[in-house]
Amino acid sequence: MNTVVVVFSGEYDLEFKEQFREELAQLAGIRNVILDCSDVTYLDSTILTELIRLHRLRAENRYERETIVLGRKHLVKLFDLLDLKKVFRLLDRVEDAFGDGGERDGAEVRHAFRGRVSPDLLWNDDREQAG
Repeated sequence: MNTVVVVFSGEYDLEFKEQFREELAQLAGIRNVILDCSDVTYLDSTILTELIRLHRLRAENRYERETIVLGRKHLVKLFDLLDLKKVFRLLDRVEDAFGDGGERDGAEVRHAFRGRVSPDLLWNDDREQAG
């Protein structure tokens, strides 16, 4: 299998560490990994550590760096602040991960377990608008 897109949504923190780790461990042997986090409202340092752990596992297999789609301004700022664009390929839209035309032919789409849904964040939709 060449490309797997994993769709995440909700809030992920320490409470979800083990589930998140198990979800990511399934991707260690996949050549092209796209993590669609456009509907993720919160990530804590525990989850960021798990993303970096995945990157290291995949780097051992000499795979290209992971693509992470960040749709919310505060997550884009967090990844920028931590300079994670040096580790991951960061995009605004999942379609951009597929090059010209955004065709997903041959890509397997998986839906990860849903993180916590916070009513407070449902009203604050600060997703980046593609421009």
